[in-house]
Amino acid sequence: MSLARITPIIGSLYALMRNRLGLNVATQLGAQELSCTVAPDRRLVVLGHEPIAGFARDHGTVADEAAMLALHTLDSTTLLAEPRFVAPGDSCLRADDPGWRWHCIANHGQALSDWERRPLGDTVADAIDLLATKIGSSALDGYLSEAEAEEQYQPLLTNRTTLAKITESKGAPLWNGSAWPGGGSSGSGDPVIDYWKQRVAISGGTLGSLSQSRAQSLVTALRDAGLLRVVIRLDAWLGGDGYTAASIPLVDRFGRCGRRVGVADADWSESSGIAFSGASYIDSMTRPGDLGVAGNGGLGWWEAVATASGNVEPMGCYSTGDSQRFVLDLRSSLRAFRWGDPATGASSDTERAAGHYYGQRSGAASRTLYADGDALASNTSSDSASGVHDRTIWLGGSNSSAPELWTGRCLLAYLTDGTLTDTQIAALHTVLSDWLTDIGRE
Repeated sequence: MSLARITPIIGSLYALMRNRLGLNVATQLGAQELSCTVAPDRRLVVLGHEPIAGFARDHGTVADEAAMLALHTLDSTTLLAEPRFVAPGDSCLRADDPGWRWHCIANHGQALSDWERRPLGDTVADAIDLLATKIGSSALDGYLSEAEAEEQYQPLLTNRTTLAKITESKGAPLWNGSAWPGGGSSGSGDPVIDYWKQRVAISGGTLGSLSQSRAQSLVTALRDAGLLRVVIRLDAWLGGDGYTAASIPLVDRFGRCGRRVGVADADWSESSGIAFSGASYIDSMTRPGDLGVAGNGGLGWWEAVATASGNVEPMGCYSTGDSQRFVLDLRSSLRAFRWGDPATGASSDTERAAGHYYGQRSGAASRTLYADGDALASNTSSDSASGVHDRTIWLGGSNSSAPELWTGRCLLAYLTDGTLTDTQIAALHTVLSDWLTDIGRE
């Protein structure tokens, strides 16, 4: 392209329009003349009479789509007012579309296709909230915080092309197909699994690929069923080199791990779980009052053998002075869940057997015992359960002044926040049963 000449600043858009129309001007701009034009908040580079570059402009708020498409008036032959010029990079708000800003991306914004609609406000925060809703807020633990993500990625999240880069895989967030920022290139992409692996490594244990695959399948199944969010702790007894790794809970929301007493490698097998001899237990370092709101909580235990001899409480604790119990109680002639005064427990006069037991307190007047996903007994007597903060819950026995230590084999054990519905408890049983069958443990 050859330029005939570069002229001085012509003036405003109004002056440019008058020059174009030949109104009271000595010499009109030629098609190849480069000049500058100044509007109240814009400087344009003009070739002939056509603006070719300029600073972006906020055109304020217009009424609706029609008004937005009519913003550009430079081509108008009316000289009653200063003409407006719209170019890529300009933007406006629309009164009929709150919460969004419209950006000109092509031509002069005279067609809807020239505009792109972009969200206002906390774009990154909204994206994180959406992920949390879909996969559970705990799935985002360990990654960049909302504030950090906003600082680093807000500039990228200003159009729908970039927003489309936010996806998920196996319930874990991804950015452009890779682990979410902060997840680390060597991680699995699942924060629950990565945290578990880190804890195993810190303890000196190792994990084989089969154990990791089994762990991932269980976490994914729980997350997909919407159940991971209610689990406070889950001991799945998975390990690669013995009980050192297997003693680390797969899910450990409080990060307390626990203290094992009398448990040895010989008591554990990934194919069969962990055996309790009546002289061993694991202290979860978690009190009943830590689990849910207002003293609520749940205890879950899957027993493989349930021998007729030995003590009767596979997990739980007593209050100081032993007047209240927070336990699963499995006897030869009785199965019960107690959370507070023993007299207010949910109890069934039926013989204990191998299977999945879950007891839940979801309110002062709501205690229910479930067997294999079905409600077995309930009690609606009001009980404040004031001793929920006294002692920590044991696995393989009950923590009291005269501890009850269990004899049997546990396939898995867990603690919840006590908010599960009957439907969710049935679904939880199905998820756990399917997983145990898949790994050959049930």
